[in-house]
Amino acid sequence: MLRLGARAAFALALSLAGSATLAAQGAVLRVDAGGGGGFTTIQAAVDAAVDGELVLVATGTYAGFTIDGKSLVVAADAGASVLIQGGATLTNVSAIQTASLVGLEMEASDICPAESALVSVVSCAGPVFLQDLNLRCEGPLFDVLFGADIDAVLVEASSSVCIVDSILNGNASDSAFLNCNTVRRALVTIDSRVFVYGSNLIGGDGDFAYFTLFGSFPARPGHEGLSQTGGSVFAVDSTIVGGDGGDGVDDTLGAGCFPGSDGAAGLRLQAGHGQPVARLINTTVAAGLRGLDDGCGTGIDGVDTEILAGSVNQIPGTGRPLTSTNVAPDQTTASVEIRGEPSEFAWIGLSNAPSSPLVIAPTLTGIVSPQVPLLDLFFTGQLDGNGELDLQFFINDFGFPHLPVYHQAYLWDGVDFRASYPQLMLILDDV
Repeated sequence: MLRLGARAAFALALSLAGSATLAAQGAVLRVDAGGGGGFTTIQAAVDAAVDGELVLVATGTYAGFTIDGKSLVVAADAGASVLIQGGATLTNVSAIQTASLVGLEMEASDICPAESALVSVVSCAGPVFLQDLNLRCEGPLFDVLFGADIDAVLVEASSSVCIVDSILNGNASDSAFLNCNTVRRALVTIDSRVFVYGSNLIGGDGDFAYFTLFGSFPARPGHEGLSQTGGSVFAVDSTIVGGDGGDGVDDTLGAGCFPGSDGAAGLRLQAGHGQPVARLINTTVAAGLRGLDDGCGTGIDGVDTEILAGSVNQIPGTGRPLTSTNVAPDQTTASVEIRGEPSEFAWIGLSNAPSSPLVIAPTLTGIVSPQVPLLDLFFTGQLDGNGELDLQFFINDFGFPHLPVYHQAYLWDGVDFRASYPQLMLILDDV
């Protein structure tokens, strides 16, 4: 463990807090379902917020919310456990704005939820960051009989969406009884540009066949881990898995016989406004398995990748993980962990805004996340024999409500540079 003092990258960066650029950060709007903050719902705080402000959420369970045409961050407070029951919609974020969700857990709001996805990003020209999210397509009433039947994340007509260190789980419970829709995909992209780092995209399993007094329900097929229509997806160090088909059933009372259903593709590409392109680095794509036979026949195993249009490009190599403290009050110690190959040299670049749009830099085998030109670029050290560099640093008092720090490591092996995962750290005034 390397403990860095005031000369370290972040400490040096935060010493710049007196500059006009960094000072131009908005207020912190605190949400607490128990009444300890200025708001008890996230939506009320979002409605009251203006561009550049932070909606900081305390431990509790909250309803869904919509960010429409605003530049905001909604984040779980340090150490908080925040559950959103319902969808979060981010829409109409302009090219000079950015919207981010950090550290949230989400599930569906009802048996037949109104939301089509747990997170919907629609018509956003500016960058959208989804960091450290845990999304599952089930709610409190679904544990035994009911499926939520919604997608985990939907991205449509948006140019710069980055998903980092997140779990997108399309699975709910596995009975067809009283299901409301038929979709449970982990990630759906439509004519958009999406970047995925260190995340698991798990397609929902199909519902098994079921007989009730109200009718008979055949088994249903699994759902894709990633369904891509047009646009581009760039995935690094991630897993994309299709859901298994539902199991068949033979009703011994003679009501019917339903075979097992088909497994889903891990990745499915089809044409949109243009031909889709998926670029994968060290990313596993796996199909769902066929539903089991109960004497009525079985389904068909899915295929790993189903290409109806476009192409999938496998890029050699591995990613460079970067993990940071999500929310750090000043006058405390925060951490940054860099992973790569042994003996690589690492720099950290940072800014208080992301690049717009986010694009792939071929020479770095990844995107450049912080806004260019960078506010600062600092040498942080050399990775050890295990390919690890762990940094701790003390955050100086900077006197402003909050400071978003978009940062990224750049690692050099003596020949080539590689960009790490992007990260957002939120520095808070401790007052």
